[in-house]
Amino acid sequence: MAAPRPTIDIEQTKELDSLVGEWFDLSQKLASIKQLEAEARDKLFSYFYKPDDPKRNVGGTEKFGMPGGWTLEVERRINWKVDEAALPACLEAINELKADPETGEEPTVDACIKFKPTFSESGYRALRDDVRTILDGALEHKPGQPAITLNRPKQ
Repeated sequence: MAAPRPTIDIEQTKELDSLVGEWFDLSQKLASIKQLEAEARDKLFSYFYKPDDPKRNVGGTEKFGMPGGWTLEVERRINWKVDEAALPACLEAINELKADPETGEEPTVDACIKFKPTFSESGYRALRDDVRTILDGALEHKPGQPAITLNRPKQ
């Protein structure tokens, strides 16, 4: 685990107070608004899809005509997650299946299980310089949105 970074002391100014205050107030309002929007979205979804509606648990999109020519588009999303511990045994069993006798199609999960490289910045930093230099040819990077947290003083 990395050592904690030291706190950088800065001079308190009215401008800094104003900037931090404005950001903090907006971040609190945003969190509240996001929560309220999620609750309203859930209620609206439940209006169209009652708890016993089988469509509720199937992904898809439907459009509902609204007054004035507006259209309300509802996308039913299903969150899938691959159990990485169970996957190897499943893949082994699938590989033992024979090809489809009518089409000759080999059994595969390639259409739904994607093996995608992911990046680890800590792993990248630990690479030897020569390895990192070569790997840089396959990496793209750009500055991201900064994360800012205002922490209460410890008592």
